[in-house]
Amino acid sequence: MRRMHWGKIAGCLLVLSAWGCSEAPSEGEPAPEVVQPESVEAEEVEGPRITQVNEGIASSQAGSESETVVEEEPSEPSELPVEEENPFENLYSDNQHLIMEYARNQYPTYKLLHQYAVGPGCGPISGVCHNTKEYPDLHSSANMLDTVGLNCNVLIDGPAVTENVCERRADQLIITSGLDVGFKSSVGTLIVTPQGVACGQDPAELEEEEGELCIPEEGGPTWNDDIAPIIQSKCGNCHGTPPTGAPMALTTYEDIIKPTGNPDVKLYDRVLARMQAQTMPPMGGNTNAELQLIEDWIDNCHTRQGENVSVGGTEAVVDDLCIRLQNVVPNGMSDGEGGVDFSVIRTDPETQKTMIVAEYEGILRTEPGSHYVRFPNFGELTDLEQALFLYTLISGDPNGDGIFGFETGDAGLLIKPGDPEKSYFVWRMMGWGDAPQMPLAGQPLLPPAQLAVMCWIQNMDGESDLEPLDDIDYNTCYNLLEHFADVVFDPDAERNH
Repeated sequence: MRRMHWGKIAGCLLVLSAWGCSEAPSEGEPAPEVVQPESVEAEEVEGPRITQVNEGIASSQAGSESETVVEEEPSEPSELPVEEENPFENLYSDNQHLIMEYARNQYPTYKLLHQYAVGPGCGPISGVCHNTKEYPDLHSSANMLDTVGLNCNVLIDGPAVTENVCERRADQLIITSGLDVGFKSSVGTLIVTPQGVACGQDPAELEEEEGELCIPEEGGPTWNDDIAPIIQSKCGNCHGTPPTGAPMALTTYEDIIKPTGNPDVKLYDRVLARMQAQTMPPMGGNTNAELQLIEDWIDNCHTRQGENVSVGGTEAVVDDLCIRLQNVVPNGMSDGEGGVDFSVIRTDPETQKTMIVAEYEGILRTEPGSHYVRFPNFGELTDLEQALFLYTLISGDPNGDGIFGFETGDAGLLIKPGDPEKSYFVWRMMGWGDAPQMPLAGQPLLPPAQLAVMCWIQNMDGESDLEPLDDIDYNTCYNLLEHFADVVFDPDAERNH
């Protein structure tokens, strides 16, 4: 078969086009000059092929506003495709992009993230921290997955340090008799208060009545010489003045002898109990000699410097319970009533159905225009009855700042799928809020590891969508770089987390 020269055929097409598809010129008549467009190259092609020409090839005769365009289908692209520009390239600094690059390379999967960052940073350090002894248990990748969707750990000993992000949906208190029948409000704080002390007043501010005189043995341990150095070295990082992420300071003698809500317990009793359990400080390490010295000091009149101490005053008589509500009670009790009936109800988060948590008759004291209602003689209940009431009810404002975190939409969970900004694990890892940055027993995670944790959480669509989460998709997480705008990352750091 004769080889066709496609360059010549293209030239013929152009000639016909220039003549407007009329008859060919007669013999002897010079053919009009035809200039080929620069974009059309005459090439010899091995073997015949069909060249597709775009629709609407326009005439190039004089006076036409169109241009003749002939396009060939290239056998191979003459140039590489232009790489799509990263839309986030100019939004963040080089340092932020460096953090993203290191996160991709170091922690491409959740298991590697846990193995080289979360586990070593937050897990098994001398058997404490977030191992089986501390909530949440983070010492294995499987255990960390189990924390997804759980509530934050709200410390019973220190509700005042609860972050708003950890506040849960509050139980509702409903008054069922008296002038305010039908009144309903979210439960805020629950405060055990001595009888005769106004709701909201700090019992520690009351003048202490003088009790028995305790005379210490000569040469016994004292606060100034023996106990203060121990407390300062073991507890000073958190319980300083002012405290850092702790509910109270423990730097002075006056701090350590304050009363608690229990008439038989002073603050030093709670401190000793926490130190004996090796949960204070968080990494433990208290020796038997130190613990015995503190116990001997308490038994020897807990003196400042060997002086006689008054004990057994009436300042710690605990009798009533004050409940602070979100709404103000409008009317209050009527004269002659012993108390009004009330119930506490809860909404199930899954079914949205309500259930009754507690019911009491003729017990609640209310005052018009007050956020507080009073549960009198609460201290006369058995320990079990008190515990059931105090720790069964869910407070929507345990820190007492007037903000109900769940109702404002700011509250979250320990790890909230798809929402790292509302995951308390991220708050503690990043050092947001008032609580100290975790881990307490070591250095914070490096920025790439922090970004990887946040991206891993943001990748989640729901609590059930955990199986495919081993691969971390960083392409969806550029928005998280805003949290690292002022962070300086050193890629030469020796540690890997």
